[in-house]
Amino acid sequence: ALTLSDEEKSILENREGVHVEEDIILHACTALEPTDRVEETGDQGIDPKQQWNLDMIAASPQEVTPGGNAADIKVAVIDSGVGFTTDIDVARSVNLIPGEEDVIPFYEDVTGHGTSVASIIAASRNETGATGVNPDVTLYSVKVLDENNQSPVSRVIQGIYWCIENDVDIINMSFGTSQYSEALQAAVKDADQAGILMVAAAGNTGNGNGTAVQYPAAFGEVMAVGSVNAQGQRSTHSATGEQVEIMVPGEDIPSTGFLD
Repeated sequence: ALTLSDEEKSILENREGVHVEEDIILHACTALEPTDRVEETGDQGIDPKQQWNLDMIAASPQEVTPGGNAADIKVAVIDSGVGFTTDIDVARSVNLIPGEEDVIPFYEDVTGHGTSVASIIAASRNETGATGVNPDVTLYSVKVLDENNQSPVSRVIQGIYWCIENDVDIINMSFGTSQYSEALQAAVKDADQAGILMVAAAGNTGNGNGTAVQYPAAFGEVMAVGSVNAQGQRSTHSATGEQVEIMVPGEDIPSTGFLD
């Protein structure tokens, strides 16, 4: 990202194929307020009833046959990284934050957001902790969110092109912004042309008026995902609008944290 004067911006925009825009900030879709319902299970395991999210989408261990060709599916989590845990098998990780290229994965995810998201997708089938929707996928971690769970759009774009270059099949993006970005849309279109399924959180900006879906979820090429509770009701914080394509479990879901 560069700082340009109005004159420099005008000169660049007059060049064919050049687009200049503000490097806006995207924010992780995190809990809107602190909760007193956070529990640590340690090695005690989780009551299967707590994993209602798997039952609701018919992905419980009893209903899914391990193996098959699931390992051939490459899922990239563009997020805050994946911290050290024996519960999540990360095939490859990349840290795109300047100055953090050599940070080892053990200390990578300082907020826990990316680790939690990755575990909901692919935490191992074992006797401890949570179980992911599909533990057999090949999981990639692409770190773009910083210690404040924020990223400039330029870094998100860099992450998307990293996924294209590495032949990823699915990209998960649990972050967003209310501001439109032409550059981000161009990257999304390129990923779509590459055959990548992009899934993004609609946003924790729900107000019921149908205008709250954030980008990149609001782009037509991206599957915008809203949240329901265990009763199948829309979560009050979940964004609404015609761009929302699917509602999935999004409240009180067990996930894996740092050091399991």
